[in-house]
Amino acid sequence: MSPEIAVVILAGGEGSRLGGGKPLRILGGERLIDRAVRQARMWSATLAVAVRDAAQVRGCKVEMIQDREDVEGPLGGLASALQFAIARECELLLIIPADMPFLPDDLLNRRQRLSFEPINGPAVPCRDVRSRGRILRVQTW
Repeated sequence: MSPEIAVVILAGGEGSRLGGGKPLRILGGERLIDRAVRQARMWSATLAVAVRDAAQVRGCKVEMIQDREDVEGPLGGLASALQFAIARECELLLIIPADMPFLPDDLLNRRQRLSFEPINGPAVPCRDVRSRGRILRVQTW
């Protein structure tokens, strides 16, 4: 049996370089947040979106968790995501940004396949620009 995985989509950024509202931006006829939710559902039914304000992802029908107010920037969403996974007794937590619409569908499988030893801590997929987007290794700490 595979371990229970929680997936949290980080959507709390201001998107100031784009004029705000980044998760609601349209790509290929679909909002970025909706693309991220659709993809996250492939990996787990235990799913949430971390936001500073629910208006950032209005109309999204997924559990919302508030970014920790006592932690600035993206780390506020990360802290809330960890609390979400712990509260649901999940063994693994996958955190994806709302504004990264081209993650590979087999991201979780690649994590295991590219690792030569069990990953017992944080892991970040890494790629080489010459690889045409393929994830070549998993950086662990």
